[in-house]
Amino acid sequence: MACADYIEPLNLECIFVNIFAGSTDIFVMMAMILIALGAGYFRMRGIIAVSMFALFTVIMSLYVGAQIYLLVLFFISIGVFWAISNIIKK
Repeated sequence: MACADYIEPLNLECIFVNIFAGSTDIFVMMAMILIALGAGYFRMRGIIAVSMFALFTVIMSLYVGAQIYLLVLFFISIGVFWAISNIIKK
């Protein structure tokens, strides 16, 4: 969905998806990596981080049709979380 010439202030889908990321797929990937970085930086427990990823995956499954894509991103984000948390702990 393209944005109009005037962007409404609370049209978050237009702002984050179309302007910031460019497409829904790129936005989902950037958001999962951002969640993984935040969870690793704040040293969250693994089960809490996985529940955040699962909740985000369920929410975004309505917007992205390919469930295998979200499953792959889910496991990639868990790997990024594990790597960031190990780097920060040392």
